[in-house]
Amino acid sequence: MVVATDYVSKAAPDGYTLLLSGSGAMAANPFLFRKLPYDPMKDFAPVARLSVLPIAVIVPGNSPYHTAGDLIAAARANPGKLNFATSSTGYRVVMTAFNEAAKINAVSVPYKAANAMMTDVMGGMVDYGGVEVSAIIPHVQSGKLRALAITGPNRLPQLKDVPTLRELGLERFPLSTWVGLFAPAGTPQPIVDKLTRLAVQFATTPEAMAHYQARGSAAYPADGAELRKNIVADQKSWKQMITVAGIQPE
Repeated sequence: MVVATDYVSKAAPDGYTLLLSGSGAMAANPFLFRKLPYDPMKDFAPVARLSVLPIAVIVPGNSPYHTAGDLIAAARANPGKLNFATSSTGYRVVMTAFNEAAKINAVSVPYKAANAMMTDVMGGMVDYGGVEVSAIIPHVQSGKLRALAITGPNRLPQLKDVPTLRELGLERFPLSTWVGLFAPAGTPQPIVDKLTRLAVQFATTPEAMAHYQARGSAAYPADGAELRKNIVADQKSWKQMITVAGIQPE
């Protein structure tokens, strides 16, 4: 993603080369890497926010923990005994912030790939984990995984019984993981405005909303000005979460 983001940051600002990016590249990466080849605030013209991509706290389908409260109670009763799995530094940051908000002490088990991580969670080799909702919907529906909570502003229709961390009072820092559209800095404002109008219109069509829902996400449209505010707020949250997690930039 760094390579693609850098490429677009240096592309001609004519409206023909655009970046579809998650919040990680714009809000988290400045604090996860010592040096980036792009500046999220200077090198891009935010066009539109399109969708939200929640992260879920998951346990095996046969886990004794049926709610986030069950998991937290067990972890507090057995400090340092439970473990949690993640497949990237970003997910580990989110899960560490969850643990801190829940006042629990658990052992981090990092994985290099989400599929391997979910396989071990399903098999009960780790107690719980954190992963993007889009990766777990079939496994939750089959009963192999159970979702206890999700990040994001609202519940998802696909997981209507799964509360948000905000609802549970477990959102240590305001956080949303989203997908947005960006143009290179210097793109003429009339072009940006046209792209914004088209992107927001697209995000609210029944076809787009059905696509998002099928992927475990939801429409979350906003114009470029709102997206820029989103980035500024999320950078503050990610910086704080990374500090709490004790993660040093690569």
